[in-house]
Amino acid sequence: MKSEERHFVTALARGLAVLRCFTAGRRELGTSEIARLLDLPQPTVWRLCKTLQDEGYLLPGQGGDRLQLSPAVLDLGYSALASTPVADVARPAMQELANRFGAACSMSVRNGLQLILIQRCQGHSELILNLHIGSQLSLASSASGAAYIGNLPEAERNALLDEIRSSDPANWPAREAAIASALRQYLEYGFVMDCGGYHPRISTAAVAFTGGDGQHYSLSCGAPAEQLTLDTLRNEIGPALVRLATALSGHR
Repeated sequence: MKSEERHFVTALARGLAVLRCFTAGRRELGTSEIARLLDLPQPTVWRLCKTLQDEGYLLPGQGGDRLQLSPAVLDLGYSALASTPVADVARPAMQELANRFGAACSMSVRNGLQLILIQRCQGHSELILNLHIGSQLSLASSASGAAYIGNLPEAERNALLDEIRSSDPANWPAREAAIASALRQYLEYGFVMDCGGYHPRISTAAVAFTGGDGQHYSLSCGAPAEQLTLDTLRNEIGPALVRLATALSGHR
C-alpha cells in the first residue's frame, strides 16, 4: 500500500463529498439523492449526514427528510477567503478599474472545475451581474477560466484540460474550440477578451497570475457590451489588468 493511501481517511473524504453535493441549484437534498450523486450505499450516506448534522454542518430542510447546509459551512468558507491577503492588496486598484469603466472587477481562485470569487469591486453600471464573493464560475466556459488555463505551466494545463474533458465529454468539442481560441489570444495579448461569447450582453477581459504562495489567480473586468467595445478591451482594460497582475505576481 502506498504511503498516500495509508494516510488517506476515506470517511473524511466522503463527508466532504457530501457537503460538495449542495450547490446554488441544489440547496436541499435528501439522503437518497446524495447517495445517487456519490454512488454510495444509502445507509453509509445516512450515517455521514447524521454525523454532519451532529457537528452542526447540516440542518433539516424545509420538507420531509431533506437537508441543507448550515451557516457553519459558510463560516469555514469566509475564513478561507479572508486568509487571502493578495485579494486585500488588489482591492484599491480593482475598485479604481471598476469605477473608471463602470464595470465589475473580480479576482478568483480554482475550486475543482470552478473558479470561486475571492474579491469583487463594482463600478456604476445599469446592469449589475448577480455575482458576489463566494460565487463560482465555470473554468471551462468563462473568460476568467480561459485566462487561468492559459497561465498554467504546460503539464498542469494539459492535466486540467483532461479533467475538463472527462467531466463532460459530450460538450468537450465545443469547449475545446473555445478554449483553444482563448489560449491563442492569451499568447498574443497576455489576456483573454470575450464579447458575449460566454455571457450574452457582457464584454469581459481576463488575465491570470501566480502569487508568491504558488496559488494561481484570475483577474477579470466586465460590463454590458454597449459600454465595453472590443477596442476598449484590447487597448485599455486588458493592458490595465496585465499591469495589475504583474504588480501582484509573487505577492503573498
